[in-house]
Amino acid sequence: MPITRKDRHGKPVIYGRVKLPSGKHREHRCTTWREAVAWEESVKVTQPDTVTGTVSLAALFTAYLDHVQARGMADKTYGEKRQAFRDLLADVKPSLPVQRVTYALIEAHLDGIARRISGAQANRRRKNILAAYSWGVRAFKLPEPCPWRVERYREDKRPKYVPTPEDFWKVHDAAKSPDERAMLFTALHTAARKEELFRMQRSDLDFANRRLRLWTRKRKGGGLEEDWIPMTQALHDCLLRHRLQMGFREHVFVSSRGTPWVSATHLMYSLCDKAGVRRFGFHAIRHLSASMLDGAGVPLSVIQAILRHRSALTTSRYLTSLRGVQASLDGVFDRTKSESPSEPCLAATHLVTHN
Repeated sequence: MPITRKDRHGKPVIYGRVKLPSGKHREHRCTTWREAVAWEESVKVTQPDTVTGTVSLAALFTAYLDHVQARGMADKTYGEKRQAFRDLLADVKPSLPVQRVTYALIEAHLDGIARRISGAQANRRRKNILAAYSWGVRAFKLPEPCPWRVERYREDKRPKYVPTPEDFWKVHDAAKSPDERAMLFTALHTAARKEELFRMQRSDLDFANRRLRLWTRKRKGGGLEEDWIPMTQALHDCLLRHRLQMGFREHVFVSSRGTPWVSATHLMYSLCDKAGVRRFGFHAIRHLSASMLDGAGVPLSVIQAILRHRSALTTSRYLTSLRGVQASLDGVFDRTKSESPSEPCLAATHLVTHN
């Protein structure tokens, strides 16, 4: 867009101004605003190859990271991309123009990742590098097809560990804090992701209609979206008791410091070690919930609704199937009759309840 700037005599002068992909600006002095606009358009049309040639590998990656960060990409995903680019720039000169970065350079880098770490990690790096180039096609008019499409590497798939119900209850009983026990109990009965549990607030509990609300970013675009799911009767009773201990705080579950949870990896590992079982995290509990639902004969469409893995078609089935889910869910997560564990989710007797 043209700009005006005063000359040394204080008179306004019009300049056409074009930003190059390298971050630098090219300017041209004009007599009228219309002339400046025409000059800018002529530069964009007649010099695309010259502009593209100025994009360095480091500039491409920096601009791409700014792009995804501005659109709310999760910190974990952003960090993974940044690390992939840093490692590549350690092997390839950062100032090298993108068009001079050859297939052989990318392949040599990824081969090294596959040897040092794993084929799975090399494939993740490959995905992020190709995503940056694809964005560069739109942003910087990089040539197509992408010359960096290295063949995928062999991956040794490992089965996801799913704890047994018995191991879950051992970990549940190892938790002495009412908050921790209630959070684990809720995780099993809702198949909620840990971030969804961490951000749950009082307003997300609807005891009158026996349902609760989970807020997720696992949607296209990364924005927060809500899902209402039913409470089992046991979960309803557990959270009702838990609410009496919450006082006036906003978050349903808090750490021992009284602050909202940020990470619970250490908590889960310490509880597993205390219970004497193999270590697992909240996502493994989500898998356990799904397997228990499947083993109880709950229809697949209902399981998809509870897990909230849905497209537009899944959303339609979700709204329909949840109307009669509560009865079919009750009893699924009960302990076996052979067990006689402590009452789940009960408050510690020394705590003062708030009216």
